[in-house]
Amino acid sequence: MPQHSGGPYRFRTWLRGHLPWLLIDMGIATKGLDCEQAGGSHEWYNINGKESGCYHCKVVREGQLWKRGSET
Repeated sequence: MPQHSGGPYRFRTWLRGHLPWLLIDMGIATKGLDCEQAGGSHEWYNINGKESGCYHCKVVREGQLWKRGSET
């Protein structure tokens, strides 16, 4: 099992990468609400070139945050 440092939702992200989509669609291992509010940090990916989404929670922000690194 991998390390899950950096936030409380990292384990859910790991589960989403290993569970069948049927179980994920049923709501098992859904994304958390906000990494920062839960004491963690965001890790960004490119949504559409203008917005960034966190891999681990439901937060979406304007800008290309994935280019600046994983922390904000």
